[in-house]
Amino acid sequence: MSISQDPVVVEKKKFYPPDLMFGRNTALTVGNTTGAIRTSIDQLGRKRKNLLLDQNVGFYTTATFQTQYFVVPQTVFNMYGNQKYFLNHLTAQVNLMHPSDSGWNPIVIPYDDRGKKNAVEIGFEILQKIKEGITKQGGYALVMLPSKVERVKRQHDDLAALVVAGCHDDHMITASIMHSDTLEECYEHRSAQGTSMYEIRSALKGKYSGYVMGVAINQVLLNNERWPYILNMPLNADLTIGIDVKKKLAGFTFVDKFSKNILTKFDKSDNKEKLSSGQVVKMLVKQIALYAVIQIYL
Repeated sequence: MSISQDPVVVEKKKFYPPDLMFGRNTALTVGNTTGAIRTSIDQLGRKRKNLLLDQNVGFYTTATFQTQYFVVPQTVFNMYGNQKYFLNHLTAQVNLMHPSDSGWNPIVIPYDDRGKKNAVEIGFEILQKIKEGITKQGGYALVMLPSKVERVKRQHDDLAALVVAGCHDDHMITASIMHSDTLEECYEHRSAQGTSMYEIRSALKGKYSGYVMGVAINQVLLNNERWPYILNMPLNADLTIGIDVKKKLAGFTFVDKFSKNILTKFDKSDNKEKLSSGQVVKMLVKQIALYAVIQIYL
């Protein structure tokens, strides 16, 4: 066997990121698209973030929020998870990027996380308090899990799955999960002239600011199907479908050719991490038919 002294040279194939469309018909490009804001590839992420925070641009999808809930451990709420601290910062961040007439103003549902021995007990406590606190069927919830559960990955996953599935099955509420460990790290207790207060540690202000923005985008706005931006050029397929299964709850996302109409639906699975072919066919036929009807009326 002989070995060549010269390595194989593979031709580099470059492609540019697609153009993006933000709110108020603001387009962003790394090319030369007429009428779009131009940026370089190395500045794309920074420019994208700036446009989301720009009050004259913001999110592509804007609409009045449906019923909103913020489910929080009582211990965290009593310290820094309330309207004076974290919830106030999160609300301001959401409304900055997604301004609407009524704004994001969630109903707060505290739950007792003291003395609970495992994730199952905490999960049922959360679901019970949600049942007592909801005003009607439907809506969206941001659920904060206590840090003691977060540190045990399997317990955390089981608890998150229990809460998300319970909210959907019992109340038609779409829930997202956040964690309390970053807040626990960033906030510190202070006492001045007999007044108890919490402050963000000076060295962690940048981390805290990024965390609040991340929760606003990923756990609040995306959970509410508010899309920060869409592609400003067509996809190859007329319809793109994303499927994922987590702890017996399946999520389907349907995106049209121009990504202007995005539909998300959920279904239960008999298996923890997969779907049967029959269930996939049934779900796709049902939802594609619904999607087609929506397209007709848009």
